[in-house]
Amino acid sequence: MIFRALILSVVATSVIAVSAALACSCVRYANAEAQLRNAEIMFVGRAVETVTRDDNGMTVGVTRFAVVRTLKGHARDVQSIEHSMVGGMCGVTFRRGQTYAVIADADGHRFVTSSCSMPQFPIAEFERVLGLRP
Repeated sequence: MIFRALILSVVATSVIAVSAALACSCVRYANAEAQLRNAEIMFVGRAVETVTRDDNGMTVGVTRFAVVRTLKGHARDVQSIEHSMVGGMCGVTFRRGQTYAVIADADGHRFVTSSCSMPQFPIAEFERVLGLRP
């Protein structure tokens, strides 16, 4: 019985350690300019719908946004953004009808984002960097 409890304890500790190792860890940018340098596009848009799919056991979402305004790059009027929806894998969930500032990178012919790519500064700071605000 003691041996069984010891084995269960080791297994539980291993699961916790693996989960911690797989946890999302994001880079903190010094300022809005530094964050924008790594971005292909930035826009403000209203989430229209999210379609999900399984990608080797990970839930991936593709959210379509009705773009209100583009701050950087060439966002379409309706822009699709791919993202993980698993929190520990830097996932992010967009709620239909909500408006978001979205920063995304290009990956081939698609745009992708994550919780690490979400704006770390107020929109006004990004607008100043882009010369859209004094």
